[in-house]
Amino acid sequence: MLCPGGNWRTPLSLALALLLAPGASGAQGTAAPATECPAPAATERPGSFPEYREGYRLYKIEAWEEAAEAFWASLCRWPEDGETVRISGRWYLPYIPRYYLGTALNALGCGHAALQSLETSVLSAGPVYRGEDEARHWSTLVLELQARTLSSPPVGGLCATWRQRLSSLTPDSPGDFPRAVPITYRHAFHLAVNPPGNRLAVIDVVPGKVLQWRRTKAGDWVPDPLPTTPEIERPTALLYTLDGALLVVQASGKIIEFPPEEKTTKQH
Repeated sequence: MLCPGGNWRTPLSLALALLLAPGASGAQGTAAPATECPAPAATERPGSFPEYREGYRLYKIEAWEEAAEAFWASLCRWPEDGETVRISGRWYLPYIPRYYLGTALNALGCGHAALQSLETSVLSAGPVYRGEDEARHWSTLVLELQARTLSSPPVGGLCATWRQRLSSLTPDSPGDFPRAVPITYRHAFHLAVNPPGNRLAVIDVVPGKVLQWRRTKAGDWVPDPLPTTPEIERPTALLYTLDGALLVVQASGKIIEFPPEEKTTKQH
């Protein structure tokens, strides 16, 4: 849930202000911040998240550059996991630094970097506990950024540095949420997996079509397109049967069946 932000001052806030000052005005043409993580990653989940807490305080007062740096520092220290973090007293928030970092980068005009951060957030798999409001905003913002970045090239300078930072977090590095399948928020609530677990289908609700992936022997997910005929009109639900056939329910109530490993289809 979105809670009202405080305006408290802590020794950590002063330390972060001093630490972040050299690169904080990158948007105005000063030196861009370093791409490396500011500190080594924790080997186990920390008991407290001071950088995340400070980032949220800065986020609530719209100090976007400083907030982004704080969330980055927290993300480097521990990967986003969606679990709750105590902010103050009995006030808890989900640990979603990628979401807040992406939102801050969007406010700074770094659309491509913002989308890069948001699409690798745990929110891409749906809401988390105490994070329902953030999940709704995430969905709206990602849709907006996907449309905007299609027609505009990436911005250089500070925004390029953020893209480089985010790209440096590989699945084996701290701070990255590995996604086995390249799906986005549009697919999160329209998904089906076959019984063996080696095929996955989703409804892409914007163009209104069904996409399918299959898992290779190496464990990678690759596109596995469905036959193009008959044309699927306004798909609303998906289901894999026990024998592996994919059933696609259309808004009209008609069901199209795609048998496993075959290119012929049936309509019911």
